[in-house]
Amino acid sequence: MSWKIVFPDGAIVYKKPNNTQLLMHGCVLKNNKKTAEKILAGQNKEVCAWILCDTIDFKPFPIKDQPKISFNPRIKAHWNLNNLDVDGCSFFQIASLKSELFLVSK
Repeated sequence: MSWKIVFPDGAIVYKKPNNTQLLMHGCVLKNNKKTAEKILAGQNKEVCAWILCDTIDFKPFPIKDQPKISFNPRIKAHWNLNNLDVDGCSFFQIASLKSELFLVSK
């Protein structure tokens, strides 16, 4: 697994979650709901969710007691935060830690 990062100029970078921590600013959680629902119903997994962000930093960020944001279409067909559907929601910052994502309060 790798994080795929697409920049506005079209450049694409792949980063290994175990080696890179992301700090994303001005985030919107996006999801192709129809594809996610098909995966939930048993079809093969494919990319169907992403995060749009204004800027991204590749730097260490301390994660302590931040709420976890998750997406796994085998479990739920939407982005999940505290058992709430947060598809399309905007957040100030989201940080990664390995393959997990966390809401950063500010």
